[in-house]
Amino acid sequence: MVMKEAVARAWNLVISPKYSREVAATIRGMKLKKALEFLQRVIEKRQPVELRRHKKEVPHHYGKPARYPVKVARAFLEVLKNAKANALYQGMDEEKLYIYRIEAHRGIHKRPWGARAVGRARKRGRRTNLVVVLREEGAE
Repeated sequence: MVMKEAVARAWNLVISPKYSREVAATIRGMKLKKALEFLQRVIEKRQPVELRRHKKEVPHHYGKPARYPVKVARAFLEVLKNAKANALYQGMDEEKLYIYRIEAHRGIHKRPWGARAVGRARKRGRRTNLVVVLREEGAE
């Protein structure tokens, strides 16, 4: 049986690679509908993302080291919506979709410093690449 997969990618987003990794680890394996609701709650700062790796000197929310990475959640929300649209185009059932694979990698690294006015400089942010693969539940 041929597996149907819906893939969505985003390259060189100006978001934190560390928080992207944490958000990806949190929503990996979730049903698509539940993941979209979770990200919406993070954007509204109603539910934090628990930090598993990058958690030194981070305040606790609900007893665990956590943050509200709003910018990262918005980027993931957009990529998940694109993946959902791709899945619907392929004729997959929206209720059975789950996140089969999700990746967050460091993107290109330009020069670390950029020029500013009056001879000053500013630090450039890191870039992040996102990859999301959706599958239908029970279609293994």
